[in-house]
Amino acid sequence: MGLGHTLCLWTHKGAGGVAAFEPGQNRYILGAGKDESSLNYAEWECRLLQFLRTSLEAIKNETWNMKLNGELTQQMAHYPNFSKEKNFLYKAVGGALAASQNISYIEEQLQSYLERVRRLEPSEREGPISVLASSAEGHFDLALKTVHDFAAAGENRRLPRVFTLQKEHQKENGAKTAAAVMLIYSKIALHAPKQQLLARVETDIVENILCQYRTSPQDTELKLALIQSVTEVSCALQGVGTCENFSFASKRVLLEIVLVSDME
Repeated sequence: MGLGHTLCLWTHKGAGGVAAFEPGQNRYILGAGKDESSLNYAEWECRLLQFLRTSLEAIKNETWNMKLNGELTQQMAHYPNFSKEKNFLYKAVGGALAASQNISYIEEQLQSYLERVRRLEPSEREGPISVLASSAEGHFDLALKTVHDFAAAGENRRLPRVFTLQKEHQKENGAKTAAAVMLIYSKIALHAPKQQLLARVETDIVENILCQYRTSPQDTELKLALIQSVTEVSCALQGVGTCENFSFASKRVLLEIVLVSDME
């Protein structure tokens, strides 16, 4: 499978004459004497995404970045949902946002994808969530703030007095959105710069995951989202490595909640 073919043939003189996203330029990504078949899918995807972001950071052209982002988004329509190519394009969009320095544009895009996540079924959310998570590689604080504001706005949308049918529908949608927000937080943790994660993981990630869980109807989807979120946050912390000055105070609370939810 050629992931390079899912990217358009864009060139820019700022990339040193390299057609940064042209499939034929694999040697710039892999090194001499190697081809795409020498790596497994995950390794090849990771290298290609890193090359994409490195190229965009070298170019430092916000207009070109925005045009590329738009082109990548348009190409998604050519691939079926759940395909590797479409999921890759979502990650590429997130990588382009991570490389951008146009804060208002990034925030606008993140808000748009958050709204999309809210409207989609759980099985359809992986791609849009990966945009939000990948953007955190370059804009960790902004990604956290945008998700926090989105979640807070969701709380304000919950009306105190509604008809019974509307209330049940609102509860169902609220639980689905809460599950999605929990997963967004944990995915952001996986993509967060390691040197920034420890200072924010408890107050801005774990506490918000627990808040979503505790204030929403605890159906099966929400409980599964909690277990996945806890697992992903743990993986993110393991990726940071040993830190003498860090103590994960929320560890016991998370384990207790996960164990209780698993027994119910």
